[in-house]
Amino acid sequence: MTRWERLERTLRHGVYLLLWHPEFDRDCSDCTKWLYDEAGNIIRRPRLTGPPTPRPLTVPTPCASCPKIPLGRLTIRENALELTPQLRQAYLFFLECRAVNHWPDDPIVRWAARICRDVHDRWDRVPLLRLAARLGVDLNAR
Repeated sequence: MTRWERLERTLRHGVYLLLWHPEFDRDCSDCTKWLYDEAGNIIRRPRLTGPPTPRPLTVPTPCASCPKIPLGRLTIRENALELTPQLRQAYLFFLECRAVNHWPDDPIVRWAARICRDVHDRWDRVPLLRLAARLGVDLNAR
């Protein structure tokens, strides 16, 4: 896999996560440091106002249920795909350009916009899945 293919896979997966699972927009090291509930909120003691609860060494991280790890990959932290600061900046630039409908004539911008647009188009085509994701409902569950 080339460098550009790896970057595309990471950008595509990162944008997907930001749209479908915004509660996982955190660094993997945060999950090793702190406890999170099933909704992705950090657990605080006392509730809401207290400091974050540190994760005891005996409590495993939630990698097994983390959407950062692509399907079919071993559910370990090393397989998680996270946006790099540069790819996050590219996505934010895509949103800015889309908002004002002004696109610079640049091959890298076109490359990132193609990927981000594809993910956004899929997001826009599936309103029922989008609503279910926001509500935390699994439509495939029986």
